[in-house]
Amino acid sequence: MDRPDTGKKCTEQTPGAVRRSVFRIERTYRAEDVVNEHGETATKAYAAPELPEGEARGVYERLAAWITAQGWRVTRTTRDTAEAGSTRHAGRTIIIHGGLAEWAAVETLTHEIAHALLHGAEDERPYAGEHRGDMEAEAEAVAYGLLRSYGQGDLARGSARYAAEWTRDPVRVAVAYERASHVLDAVAAVAHGADDVTVQESAKAAKAEQAARNKEIAAALRAAGLEPRGEAWARAKAGEPVAAIVAEMST
Repeated sequence: MDRPDTGKKCTEQTPGAVRRSVFRIERTYRAEDVVNEHGETATKAYAAPELPEGEARGVYERLAAWITAQGWRVTRTTRDTAEAGSTRHAGRTIIIHGGLAEWAAVETLTHEIAHALLHGAEDERPYAGEHRGDMEAEAEAVAYGLLRSYGQGDLARGSARYAAEWTRDPVRVAVAYERASHVLDAVAAVAHGADDVTVQESAKAAKAEQAARNKEIAAALRAAGLEPRGEAWARAKAGEPVAAIVAEMST
């Protein structure tokens, strides 16, 4: 404070001076208190817009309600997120980009529902490395089938290209479609308004998986110098290691 006799600031050497701490009081705001030039809070300004009225919105809402009833949570993000969608098995959450609308939103939700039902802890394949392409193709196969069932040709063609780009192998694309067919059957039924839909075990998916396994066994036998037939083939299909078969049959 100022000295009354001199008008100068007091210092610690001023006789009788006592130190006092003075804090400036400022008003603070929470984020929801701050508004832009349109009077919108950040929450409102960046929130996902309502999906437009129409057939696509109805399909989206039926699919979201169906997967939610199975213990999943579906959310739409703000418009500034990077990914179109993601599936988090640990938290059983499906996240859809809030900027997507109409059939683009349906496609992404369908893709993520397929991930939720086809992959996760029960799938022995890790979502990484060589398996990721197959898993992406399987999820997109479900989206492709649903888009085709509603006559969304342009989006469906893009969906097919997406699956092919991940696998880069026509045989792997075909296997992916077979493995996902039972999920597509259920999703399509829900989308078209059926009640009490459950995902059934797929004989086609099991057959496709066995065909893929047989192809791997045959390749392993050939690489070891054995033809995939007769005793060698039967033993390898039964699960015996190829190295053990080769060692015994070569003696």
